[in-house]
Amino acid sequence: MAVGAGGTSNQGEKTGTGGASNSGGTAGTSSTAVADAASEADPCSSGLCVPSGFPFVNSSRAITDACIDQGCPLLAADTPVGKTTATLSQPEAGTLCLSGSVSTGGFANLGLLFAVKNQDHTETLKTFDANSLGITQLEFTIDSPPSGGVSVSAISTIATSCPGDKFACLSNQFSLMTGPGSSVPLSITSPGRVPAPFTNFMQTVGSQSFDTSALDNLGFSVGPGNYDFCVHDFRFLDAQNNEVKP
Repeated sequence: MAVGAGGTSNQGEKTGTGGASNSGGTAGTSSTAVADAASEADPCSSGLCVPSGFPFVNSSRAITDACIDQGCPLLAADTPVGKTTATLSQPEAGTLCLSGSVSTGGFANLGLLFAVKNQDHTETLKTFDANSLGITQLEFTIDSPPSGGVSVSAISTIATSCPGDKFACLSNQFSLMTGPGSSVPLSITSPGRVPAPFTNFMQTVGSQSFDTSALDNLGFSVGPGNYDFCVHDFRFLDAQNNEVKP
């Protein structure tokens, strides 16, 4: 099963969505063509474009089991009765929040999108090359995580053209583990600052390498129950813990 950016808190299958990015490497397309394609697309019809205070992120989305493919409506009232609800908001610069209720067996995900896609997300026009920028880790602060915890996962771009199946362009998800080489996903149950070295991202399904030269998206996921959490102070860092900015 293929799902939206970040996937569920306990799965390792293919995940991801499109969106526009304002940085990173290219995928063999001129900057003019990329700009034209990005302007013609509507990457934020169900999300927030260029959320202020989130470096290198051009759009964010709510993804749930009720609205997997392109992202959830911004208003939870638009979600069918009995399904998982998710309301994405940015109360202030540098803070994104996701709130709602996850049904049994469901999930909700706050996705941060980096790669530039075409309208139906079957072509990657520009990849986000964190490696070339010297980025080796990220850090962020979580406020009010639910008792079931918040999990973090990332997806890489593995192909730039996938006609008819956008998920074929994406790696299986890499979960943030409790440490390098660990097979135990980190569950964030207490508010506070969270370091996330790229070496701590591993797959629970598959054996692909985490290609940070083509970082497609990052997701913060929660499982069944009510939730209302926020992510802020999101930063990319180099090996010396210096912040890397656009």
